[in-house]
Amino acid sequence: MTEDITAEAKHKDVVLEIATPKGPFKGIFEKTNTVAKVITVVVDDKHLDKKDSFELVHRDKPLLPDTNTLGSFGLHGTEKLTLVAQGTGV
Repeated sequence: MTEDITAEAKHKDVVLEIATPKGPFKGIFEKTNTVAKVITVVVDDKHLDKKDSFELVHRDKPLLPDTNTLGSFGLHGTEKLTLVAQGTGV
């Protein structure tokens, strides 16, 4: 997922630029993916400790519950998110 990504994602997709503790992650996800699925992909890609609990934050608001889809939060086009360990703040 970290290969070169153009800004021309399909209408059903969203490009996520995610700040993580181990550097930036960029990927294209379908809007029907859950937030939990995105977190799993990023944690695996960045080799983060799977014992930690993470959440995605968009404009200072956690995307909760993480069982909801990206589309349910109104994410579209290219969005900037932050992956944080739960309880640590932003």
